[in-house]
Amino acid sequence: MVQGIFNYTWGTSNFSVEGGEVFEGGWHHSRTGQPEVLLTFWEDKEDVAETYDKVRGRIRIRIMDKTDDSNSSMEKLTWNDIRQLQQKIYQIFVLPNGGDGFVWKKGKEIVNYNDNNAGYQNNIVCRDQEEGRRVIEALLAVQNKTLDETKLRPGKPYNAALAYPTIPPTQTVLGKQKRMPRRRPIADVRFTRAVLLLQFYPGPISLIDNRQLTVLPED
Repeated sequence: MVQGIFNYTWGTSNFSVEGGEVFEGGWHHSRTGQPEVLLTFWEDKEDVAETYDKVRGRIRIRIMDKTDDSNSSMEKLTWNDIRQLQQKIYQIFVLPNGGDGFVWKKGKEIVNYNDNNAGYQNNIVCRDQEEGRRVIEALLAVQNKTLDETKLRPGKPYNAALAYPTIPPTQTVLGKQKRMPRRRPIADVRFTRAVLLLQFYPGPISLIDNRQLTVLPED
């Protein structure tokens, strides 16, 4: 059911959700009306380093075999479809760790998974290559897909400590020393919420909030 993960902005019918997120529509005309699922992960409060903000992770999943576009010849998305998707996400991202949620170990490396014909374009920032693979496999499992080794590409900075220092440098701003924002911080982020974004439906549809299922309408 779910066919892709994209991070491109399409300029029509966008609307805001939490944190300034918008429906990213189809960056290509064939994606018009293709729903998106936005998965959000947050660092646990007790793990947040002093003087730093909580680390967040977000991943988008594209639904490619259903649409909310009434003018499309493609099969139309129903509330029953949405409930099935909700349950799948719950099983994969909420139930692990005794129901405390899937933990994504972010770091300074990156794993890229590209399958443009199938609609995938993933860049997973991770602690190491195995962790990136684990996250991608979980995303693919939402649509009952298996990882294609030929589409997997590792990415590692030549000097990670220099490119993405764990403790970022400071700069003098208005006469005061200010710590610059961290880039690719090392942090464990835990699955928290999932929303469905539709091009032709007003506002996001909450699927899971604070790892709790949201009640959805019947068809």
